[in-house]
Amino acid sequence: MVTTPIHLHYTHTTSPEETRYLRGLAAGKLLGQRCPSCGKVYLPPRGACPTCGVPTTDEVDLPGTGTVTTFCVVNVPFPGQRIPRHTSWRTCSWTARTSRCST
Repeated sequence: MVTTPIHLHYTHTTSPEETRYLRGLAAGKLLGQRCPSCGKVYLPPRGACPTCGVPTTDEVDLPGTGTVTTFCVVNVPFPGQRIPRHTSWRTCSWTARTSRCST
């Protein structure tokens, strides 16, 4: 059982892949990474393919449209929350011939 409010204090250091991804978002781009073994493209980039375990070094510019394949609804409010409660976060699958995102 989770009782709110919950107080979590942590510091997150971004990986090189996350840094490029976040800078791309700031510039209005979606950047994923392709697995050289299976060809899957991951957004956000993970640095390694969770299926094959090999490094994902090829960056891919993704189009601005896609298909929602999964989502998460935030139901736990917290102090200082900037997004409205019940906001959905989405993971998308792009339909371009060369891009396919996975979770």
